[in-house]
Amino acid sequence: MEKVWGPIKGFYITAYSMPVGTGERFCSYAKVCAEEPATYWDASCVFKLFGGEDHKSAIEALAFARLAAQAQIERIPARELALLGFAVMDSNRQVCFPLAPAIAQRVAA
Repeated sequence: MEKVWGPIKGFYITAYSMPVGTGERFCSYAKVCAEEPATYWDASCVFKLFGGEDHKSAIEALAFARLAAQAQIERIPARELALLGFAVMDSNRQVCFPLAPAIAQRVAA
């Protein structure tokens, strides 16, 4: 089972849940994205979270993953949003954060 929520403070959350072992328990995963994804599997994300593996239902697992992702979004100070993302080297061998412009645009919206 999967679901997409957002925008939440300029981000989108997509979560996925699946049965574990005999199917009596469920685990979940979440992705936080700068752009709205069509599905969990197609999502290009800013970061990922594991929502745990001891939930009683697929819906409970999704809800927990969403709350965990939203809590992480809430903890991002506005002044640090520009630092979020993977650091890479540009053509001048300087460290840059390629996701920073997309994140700043989403947060400003």
